[in-house]
Amino acid sequence: MSNLTKDVTFGHLKTIQLTKERLRLKKQIQNIAALKEDVASKEKLLSSKSKEQLAVVSTLQSQIKKMEKQNSALEQSSRQISTALRSMGSHGTGYYGLGFFVKPTTGWISSQFGSRRHPIFKRRINHNGTDFAAPSGTRIVAGDSGYIVVAGEKSQYRGYGKITIIDHGTNKNGVRVSSVYAHQSRILVREGEFVQQGQEIGWVGSTGYSTGPHLHFEVRHDGTPVDPMKYIK
Repeated sequence: MSNLTKDVTFGHLKTIQLTKERLRLKKQIQNIAALKEDVASKEKLLSSKSKEQLAVVSTLQSQIKKMEKQNSALEQSSRQISTALRSMGSHGTGYYGLGFFVKPTTGWISSQFGSRRHPIFKRRINHNGTDFAAPSGTRIVAGDSGYIVVAGEKSQYRGYGKITIIDHGTNKNGVRVSSVYAHQSRILVREGEFVQQGQEIGWVGSTGYSTGPHLHFEVRHDGTPVDPMKYIK
C-alpha cells in the first residue's frame, strides 16, 4: 500500500470517528435537554402540589376554628338551659306523664349520649343527648306528656337552633324531668301549652349549629343531661 493510500484511509477513518463523536455529543445534549425539561416539569408539579396542600391545610384550620367556636357555643347553650330549668317554677305537683318515653322521631341514631374523643380537636367532648338522623320535615313527637316551657329560636340557646323544651314534672324520686328537642325546621307548639305523649310538636331540621338534618334529643334531671335511651321504650 502506498503512503498516499495509507493517508487517505487514515483520513477516512478519522472522519468517521469524528462523525460518531459528534452524533454521540448531540445525543448527550438532547438527553440533557430532556432531563432539564423533565426536572423543570416536576419542579412545577411539586410547586403546584405544595400550593394545593397549603390551601387544604388553610381550609382545614379554618374549619377547625369554626367547629371549635360552634362547639363552644353549644356548650354555652347547654349551660344556659341547665340554669333556666333549675330556676323555673312548677306547673303543678307530681309527674305529668307516664314515666317513660316513646321514640321522638324516626330515623337512625347518628350520635350517642356521653363523652367522646373528637377526632379533630383531640380532646374529650361531652354530647348531652342522642342524635336521630332523619330527612328534614320528619315528624317529631313529645317523648312524654308535659308543659312546653321553651318553644322557638332563642338567642341564649342559639347553638340549638329552633328548640322545644318540655317540663314533665317531678317523678317519684323527687327529680324534675324535662326533655329537649333541638335543630328543628318547624315548631308546632307554644310555650305554656300542655302536650300529650306522642303528640306532634315539630319537624326535623338543621337549624343552629348542625351539620345536617337530625333531631338532637335530651332528657334532663333537675337540668342535668342524662342518657335519653334509658327512658325510651
